[in-house]
Amino acid sequence: TYYSGYYTSGDSETYMGCFYEGQSIPLQPFALGQYEVTQELFTTIMGSEHEYTFKDEKHPAHNLNWYMAIAFCNKLSLKQQIEPYYTVIDSKKNTIDFETLEYSSIPTSSENTWTVTENNNSGYRLPTEMEWEFAARGGDPDSDAWNYAFPGTDNYDKTTSINNIKGDSNLDNYAYYDDSYSANDNELTTYGVGLKQPNTLGLYDMAGNVREWCNNE
Repeated sequence: TYYSGYYTSGDSETYMGCFYEGQSIPLQPFALGQYEVTQELFTTIMGSEHEYTFKDEKHPAHNLNWYMAIAFCNKLSLKQQIEPYYTVIDSKKNTIDFETLEYSSIPTSSENTWTVTENNNSGYRLPTEMEWEFAARGGDPDSDAWNYAFPGTDNYDKTTSINNIKGDSNLDNYAYYDDSYSANDNELTTYGVGLKQPNTLGLYDMAGNVREWCNNE
């Protein structure tokens, strides 16, 4: 699904995100995956087993750094014969060839040996922070969903402390989260993607399960 527009929204409360009060932010048309990337898809595209804390092919890929996410986007583009979105230069000033890239050569978070630039091709990329928030909040600043504290839920109280998160009567329908606050008393782990209800745009796991990387880290 594609989303685009020009939006002014936000408030002065906690968790107001990117859309500050009185600030207009232009968004160009973009597409966003309906589900978090699964371990199965990540391993298939990257051609290597990744070390997961909670291993299950239908669970979201996790323990990834930003460089791994960038590499996945480029390799997925090449898999579908699309020009990659990112150009990457290593510490020796060589352009990375993602066709032959070995998984073990991707830098760790602390190494910071890649220089990443955007070439604006049509390849896969990470969403910007603004795009992600726009999608998570439901895509319509005039709707009630835009002002919910968590995607898909029915709680307007953005100032609620994490200890009172279970005060949202609808949260368990949309998100997995820390078991000490869960009405379902879930174990502290990841879960299969798309098993909870989607938000108003049909996007799953926009709250809970695992965090997602954005284009601007």
